[in-house]
Amino acid sequence: MGNHSDIERVFQRGKTLETYFQNVNLNNKKLNNINLRKTDFSRANLNNANLIEADLSDADLSDADLSDADLSDADLSDADLSETNLNNAQLNNAIIKSAKFINANMSYVIFAGANLT
Repeated sequence: MGNHSDIERVFQRGKTLETYFQNVNLNNKKLNNINLRKTDFSRANLNNANLIEADLSDADLSDADLSDADLSDADLSDADLSETNLNNAQLNNAIIKSAKFINANMSYVIFAGANLT
């Protein structure tokens, strides 16, 4: 999977990914309603990405750039968001139970209706 169009095709097929995408650049990509459970996005660029209703439970998003990303209605339960940049991210109605936010940049994050329990 050398280029981003290959990656997008895999995502659009709705497959469950338990794979590694460290350092991948998915800036401005639309990855809505996709099962990304347990995927390793550490150090990935997901700036301004749409991850609406995505299943990111148990995903590794450590040190990723999720600034300006839309994670509305996403499942982030048990996800690792340590050192993640969430500046201006939208987490409306997201499930973030047991997610790790250690040293994350959470300036201006919108948590309206998020499930924290």
